[in-house]
Amino acid sequence: MTSFLANNLQTENVHRIPVFFQLSKSYVPRFYGPRRIAKLILLSLLLIISCFIISSVSMLFMVYSLPRAPVVHLNSLLVSNFHVLDSRLEANWVANFTIKNPSHRSVFDFKEMKGIVSYKDRIIAENSIEPIYLGMNDQTTMTVNISTTGLKGNQYKLKDRVMEEFRKHKENGVVSFGVGISSIASHTNKV
Repeated sequence: MTSFLANNLQTENVHRIPVFFQLSKSYVPRFYGPRRIAKLILLSLLLIISCFIISSVSMLFMVYSLPRAPVVHLNSLLVSNFHVLDSRLEANWVANFTIKNPSHRSVFDFKEMKGIVSYKDRIIAENSIEPIYLGMNDQTTMTVNISTTGLKGNQYKLKDRVMEEFRKHKENGVVSFGVGISSIASHTNKV
């Protein structure tokens, strides 16, 4: 009877053994020792650092290759013959500008240029300027004459309240104007 029980127990034990204990040694995972873990950490750090360096170099290349906007600097401004008449303003503005192309990769072609004088965001006078071309790292200086003197039909119409403001400011000794350049510009990348 004991042998019957022993045979029965052995059969039951065989069926209760989980499957993973019956696998051969080749499927058993290896032990990851301290040296192997250190190598994996070092490899991960090298991968992260190389991704950071590659992305930094890519960003610098993209930023360097983008066209940089030209820089316009007002060197001097002279206002002469400033008169506020009943219905119009007479004045001469002579502005000296420097336009610089800071880009090492682009050239700019300025077309349809105008010198503009404004008062409180309203254009009160303008004058056409000769087109210019700026090469890479190039700059040019230009003098722009803008005048309302002698312009009867072509002068911008100013409202009576604006003319009154001119008179008040002139009596106080300070009149603020905006002076600038308007242009249609195109750029070309040169590699």
